[in-house]
Amino acid sequence: MMIFSLLFDSPLIILILHSQLQIMMSTIYFSVSQLITLLEFFPPEEGYLRVQLIMTVFSHITDLENMYLIIDNVLTFDERNEVFFAI
Repeated sequence: MMIFSLLFDSPLIILILHSQLQIMMSTIYFSVSQLITLLEFFPPEEGYLRVQLIMTVFSHITDLENMYLIIDNVLTFDERNEVFFAI
């Protein structure tokens, strides 16, 4: 996990991965626990990148009833407000 964290520290790499994820979204579906794992690689300090990621995959989340786990436990206060506004 440490190696991945080091790789994901670069904002450029994060943006490239986010773009690639958007391209592959037609064939990928996520559970909330998988999305939480993915969100852990994106630092909250990088603006609203995690909110953008959630919005990108929202229609591909298979267990929306567990979305509260992300909202309550993963997101910052500002990110939470932005997600509520966007959804």
